[in-house]
Amino acid sequence: MAHRALKGAYTQVMGLEPLPPTASPDSRTEFARTLNKANRLVGLMHTHITSIMTASNVGAQEDTDDEPDVTDAETRKTTPATRIAEITRSVEGAGPLPVAEWVLCLLEPRKQTLMEAEQEGFVRLLRGYESAPSMQELLSQEVELSQQGDFRDISERSVALESNKDLVERMHERETLMTGMQSADALHSFMISILRTIHAIRFSIEWAQLAPAAKTRFREDACDQLAPELTYAQFQHRHEKLIKARNDLKKMFLKFGARVLMDPCWAPYISYNTGSTGRSTTFPGTLREMLSGFDDLTEDEMNADEGAFRQLILALADDETMAYIYRFLNTHRRAT
Repeated sequence: MAHRALKGAYTQVMGLEPLPPTASPDSRTEFARTLNKANRLVGLMHTHITSIMTASNVGAQEDTDDEPDVTDAETRKTTPATRIAEITRSVEGAGPLPVAEWVLCLLEPRKQTLMEAEQEGFVRLLRGYESAPSMQELLSQEVELSQQGDFRDISERSVALESNKDLVERMHERETLMTGMQSADALHSFMISILRTIHAIRFSIEWAQLAPAAKTRFREDACDQLAPELTYAQFQHRHEKLIKARNDLKKMFLKFGARVLMDPCWAPYISYNTGSTGRSTTFPGTLREMLSGFDDLTEDEMNADEGAFRQLILALADDETMAYIYRFLNTHRRAT
């Protein structure tokens, strides 16, 4: 039992990565505290085990247990470079993903680890999408989206908040809406992910317009409204992670366009209780390589992706939601 627990701890420690250069002072303080505690515990464990071995008159020997100590696979640490190599291999010889095939994936989502979902998502970012020959073929997948319940409410609130001319008020409405976006229905979840992605990118754009003092006031108010159980320092740290996730999403959209909107795995997950953003530890480095290591999309590629995206939205969304999504796409589409 202790052996397995130690293996688990080893795996977690080996998964640690250095803080990015942009990490805040509070983030660095918390990270340093965590590392120092871990380092102290490891030292105490090593000292105790060494003393026990000496007292027992036994030395280090080759492990003879049936279960290996740490396998080669466990010691090969996943890095952005290894992830990019795997993504590149997966893309070789693969053309654009037919939108009708993608619909089937949306209707029957597979259970995946965070890393697996990201890897497949990165592959789709490079492959792009292909329209169905006709709407009849797409609709033959029995695509049907109820315009009732939670999705209807989220869609209406999304459209309505854009008319608020007060920047900070609009951002608070956007933050609150994103926090509560969820659905158990597969197609509802897909449409909600599109709206969440749009709100996240718009929030990133709006956040950049605020002065430092205004950002502090926004966080103080948001903490009181959304996570009153947290201290301001805790909320600030978690909100900074979320801001980074939204900024990353904006960069992805500017690079890959509608491909980002097509994939639910890129919509940032929000949890102020845990501080999770739904990103793996090697995501930042992998994303940097994706943004810098591959060519920008051509006009033809962007048009093909948008054609597939619009075809899918036409099958799923009501007129008001469709117009809202198209306005965003037309306004923020990268010029080629």
